[in-house]
Amino acid sequence: MGILKIFPPKNINSWYGYRTRNSKKNMRNWVLAQKTSANIGLVVSIIVILYQILIDMIFEQGSLTRFTTMVLWSIGMVLTIYLTERKLKGHP
Repeated sequence: MGILKIFPPKNINSWYGYRTRNSKKNMRNWVLAQKTSANIGLVVSIIVILYQILIDMIFEQGSLTRFTTMVLWSIGMVLTIYLTERKLKGHP
């Protein structure tokens, strides 16, 4: 997600960036979707990385901590999509 913040796709495409039906409707949606998803994704990444560091300091690395990290990444991806689509539809 950090790469999208540094190198956002300039044009609507099917290969790179946040690509959904709503984001590809027009250029306004495209730019808004790229900015919104990159910002949310960056916050999610920081939270998951801090969680992983904290867990590694408290517990030995094990399958449970890897599982919870994967769950957090999954929740973060779903949250990114939900919040970005909501923003595209005009909600605050």
